[in-house]
Amino acid sequence: MSSDNRSIKPAAVPLSHKNPKQTTGTADGAPARAPLMLALAALLVVVVAISAMLMRTGASSAERNERPGPTATAQRDSSARATQPEQRNAGTSAARDEGPAPFAASQIAIARKNAQTALATFVERQIELKEQLDVERWGKAEFDAALAMATAGDDLFVKERFDEAQEQYERAADALATLIDSADDEVERLLEAGGLALTARDAALAKEAFENALAIAPDNPAAAAGLARAEKLPEVAELERKARNQALADNWRGALTTYRDIETIDPETSGLPAAITEAEQQVQSQKLREALSAGFAALEARRYSAAKAEFNKALKLEPGNDVARGGLKEIEAATVINRLARLEREAAAAVEQEAWDTALERYDQALALDGNIAFARTGKPQAERQLRSSTILRRIIDNPQKLSSDSLLASGREELDQARALSPRGPKLEAQIARVASLLKTYATPVPVRLTSDNRTEVLLSSVGELGRFATKELSLRPGEYTVQGSRAGCRDVRTRIVVRPNMAPVDIRCQDEL
Repeated sequence: MSSDNRSIKPAAVPLSHKNPKQTTGTADGAPARAPLMLALAALLVVVVAISAMLMRTGASSAERNERPGPTATAQRDSSARATQPEQRNAGTSAARDEGPAPFAASQIAIARKNAQTALATFVERQIELKEQLDVERWGKAEFDAALAMATAGDDLFVKERFDEAQEQYERAADALATLIDSADDEVERLLEAGGLALTARDAALAKEAFENALAIAPDNPAAAAGLARAEKLPEVAELERKARNQALADNWRGALTTYRDIETIDPETSGLPAAITEAEQQVQSQKLREALSAGFAALEARRYSAAKAEFNKALKLEPGNDVARGGLKEIEAATVINRLARLEREAAAAVEQEAWDTALERYDQALALDGNIAFARTGKPQAERQLRSSTILRRIIDNPQKLSSDSLLASGREELDQARALSPRGPKLEAQIARVASLLKTYATPVPVRLTSDNRTEVLLSSVGELGRFATKELSLRPGEYTVQGSRAGCRDVRTRIVVRPNMAPVDIRCQDEL
């Protein structure tokens, strides 16, 4: 020890625990070996004393290098070491003025060293709790109890009851270890308390809890994040009040915007996801109501395209919405009604103009929209009859020569009668009837026709039959188109188409080209 600088003097010690007073003589009684034995004994005492001194000096150095305990153990120990030898030596004999025997001294040094090691462990944990975990904020009572144990250990140490001091130091160190282990639990408790305070919107309580958690665990990310949220809580609470007022005023778009602002500031705000969801649903409902209202307003104004667009918008917001689907059906019905009205007007105009093909097309379009529409069901058969008669009369007018056929003449007369029975009969139809009647009269009255030949050619006239051979033949034929064919043996047949009409020139038919 640094304070114990006294020199070690050899002491007279017994060499045997059986006869401590024996100092001379030999086993065989020879006195000549006594000086040698005494010299060896003295040398042994010096070596043991020096070893004890070195062990004490090492223990003192270790003691000086250790940190001071909560009760300034190191200082008191130094003072104790300065006075203890004197106290131990008081009242002892001159033969024992240097302390206990060497082995006992070594055991005392070991016990002392063990106690100091236990104290060092305690001090390390004491420093960790005070400097790193700020134990004064959360575990002061337990910490003070551990300090009391260490102080009790100091008292035992001063009395050189080193084993008991070691036990007391170890108990104190174990108490601090338990306290250190409980730091994690305390941090968790503070984090939970801080979270509850955030939920309750108590900024002061939340801040205190997270600051205490950071005092225990400065690098805890949850505590740091919680403290940041606690510091933003007043702003969040103000925005929440604003959003609630907007919602009460049915201004859900504004409320949603405010909730989004809160989400930017603190996305972990309790209840925020549910509030955003409700605001989104309310905004959706508002948009739906607006689209439906606009759709029916446009429908009432007969702006069907705009109404359809609004109802389709409503269906995008809420697929399957019955009101929107009903609006589209109304638009469809109104559109059909309007289109039927337009088709009826166009059909009537076509009838007026005797454009029966156009009228028939409009009737078909109307019936495709509504198979029971009256104007089309009535008008279509009439238009078909008018169109048919007009078409046939036009063919007769365009090809009157075909009336030379008895069957076609009879058919033309039937068609004329059917046309005259039609109603209404417009100017175009009346004109066709008049023209066909005139043609039928003309083509029904025979006219004289002269045919000439060479008396060798066999002549055949269509619609009449074989005329035989002749030089000249007078016939009475109805106006129209006929075919005259001539044939003779050894000659090439001839065929001629003639149109019979009043005052026509003679027709010559003969075979001249020989084979």
